[in-house]
Amino acid sequence: MFARYSELVAAYRAGGSDAVRQVAAWPPRDLDRVLAPAAAGGDAFAEAAAMLHAEVAVALATTDWPRGSSHLTMAEALAQALPPSAETFTERFYALVPTIFLSRGDPDGARPAVDRGLRLFEYSTYIRTVAGALEELFAHLADPECTAPGCGSGVAGGAVLVRLELAERNYRLALERDPAMIEARLRLGRVLALAGRDDQAGDALSLVDASGTTRAKYLAHLFRGAMAARRGDTAATRAAYEAARTLAPGFQTPYLALSHLEERAGNSARAQVLVAQMGARGADGARDPWWAYRNGGLDEEGLQWLRDHVRR
Repeated sequence: MFARYSELVAAYRAGGSDAVRQVAAWPPRDLDRVLAPAAAGGDAFAEAAAMLHAEVAVALATTDWPRGSSHLTMAEALAQALPPSAETFTERFYALVPTIFLSRGDPDGARPAVDRGLRLFEYSTYIRTVAGALEELFAHLADPECTAPGCGSGVAGGAVLVRLELAERNYRLALERDPAMIEARLRLGRVLALAGRDDQAGDALSLVDASGTTRAKYLAHLFRGAMAARRGDTAATRAAYEAARTLAPGFQTPYLALSHLEERAGNSARAQVLVAQMGARGADGARDPWWAYRNGGLDEEGLQWLRDHVRR
């Protein structure tokens, strides 16, 4: 059995996607039988095996979680068996795990996963950023009316404010260790904006503009537009959402935000043009990073880093 398992781990390391499908079909009792020899197979083998099972958990997150959960347990057991010399892998792995729960809409399941990671890596830039993102998500859940980028309804109460303060603390801890961590900087700007601290939020988002990815810059434009809308600055709101649309014309949110803006200004014809442009561009919500940000989702960047690491 272990010989076949080793072949599948080797196939995964070589980039084979079918290994994930094949291992996903293994019953839990067979996973138990290969755990000890897999953990003893050397760091490179154990890391690849952990990622193979993590990929199965990702694949089954929304279709067969009982089976996916058993693979995630296997992946964590393999990661826990790694020595301190493998902490570069282990740290990123523990930052990924909570986002698997988020990808299936389970923030309560993500909480203990974050806690496990922080017990091992208290000052991890990556895990602190995920911890902050989880608090940010709980702030939204505490205020169901907070649905738009920038949360124009403002802070709804003490529970939301506490969550935002916890998120801010985590983002600042992440940035103390790595000031260049764009995701933490972006999210810090967001929670500062939600707390009504627009000047500080603007400073954080300006740093994202200077060195962020297209996704980060796009979201920064949305957040900046929402802040301007809350201030009642129509021109600045329009400019920010237009900047987001220009940067990423295939994403839905800027068209909807601009359409609503024009409707409120009495420009119904312009609002209809924007909706038509959205359709002509094929803009949709499925690929729009705002929704993964808003609702929580899989850390795709971290997943790719881990894949590349075990396949190097």
